[in-house]
Amino acid sequence: MKRLIDSFVLNHQGNIADENLSHQTYRTEYQITIKVPSENFNKLVADISDIVPKLDRKNIQSNDVTAEFIDIEARLKAKKVIEDRYLDILAKANKISEILEIERKLGDIRTEIESMEGRLKWLSSQVAMSTISVLYYETNENKSDPNQPSQFVEAIKGGWAILVSYVIGIFYLRPFILIRIAAFFFFKRFIK
Repeated sequence: MKRLIDSFVLNHQGNIADENLSHQTYRTEYQITIKVPSENFNKLVADISDIVPKLDRKNIQSNDVTAEFIDIEARLKAKKVIEDRYLDILAKANKISEILEIERKLGDIRTEIESMEGRLKWLSSQVAMSTISVLYYETNENKSDPNQPSQFVEAIKGGWAILVSYVIGIFYLRPFILIRIAAFFFFKRFIK
């Protein structure tokens, strides 16, 4: 299945951004993060969905970044207007203290402008590329390992570990239990 997914990703001009493989006792899990151009998103999802023998779960989400994009664009224009005003004031400034103060404020505004431009660039890239996360597994029922203990043995080991933890816990609580017993006898004698 991995080769098929890789070929679908290439056919739709995408790339694999992240890939994880996890071996467990009875199955092997694969997790793949794919970046694909937005116009190819539905085609790639359909191709991947067609090759799976059983689809346990499918979840598609979208984030509309239009409002944030428009808001940042408007704030960016306003900051650029303020930057131009400061540049005009800087050209007319006579005192060194005024020049230094204006340059400090220009630096602050320039930092904000660059931050907003970076955010707009990132939002544009998010619109251009879609992210698909695929998690699939293969069962290892027929691939039993003779060195692997059976479920029964694992259950006995797990039960034993719980019993040992319980007994150790009682030993940790022993002082509190003794104090409670002593308090019980003290109050019983006090009430008589």
